[in-house]
Amino acid sequence: MDGMVFSTEEKANMFDQIAGHFYSRNFGQTSKIDLEVLMFNFYLRHMERIHPHALNLDYLISKELGITQQRVRNLRVKSQLLYPVFLSWRDALSRLLEHAR
Repeated sequence: MDGMVFSTEEKANMFDQIAGHFYSRNFGQTSKIDLEVLMFNFYLRHMERIHPHALNLDYLISKELGITQQRVRNLRVKSQLLYPVFLSWRDALSRLLEHAR
């Protein structure tokens, strides 16, 4: 991972969440897409702490992860459905307006 450096606490938290998918009476039942969505969720939460302005640009995310922009949008929707995070549209709009011309 070029630009992705996770702290020890973040790694431990990610492992606990991944292990929860396997060791809670469903070993082997987790699908590939479930793991991809979980990993994408980890990526989004890490990026919102490091580079909050880059989160809104599907192109940059797709370029960094090596996937299409459509795939980024699909993963973004699935991530929000499975691991909801309250998003204040006012805060998001004000952050975007800082970069507007």
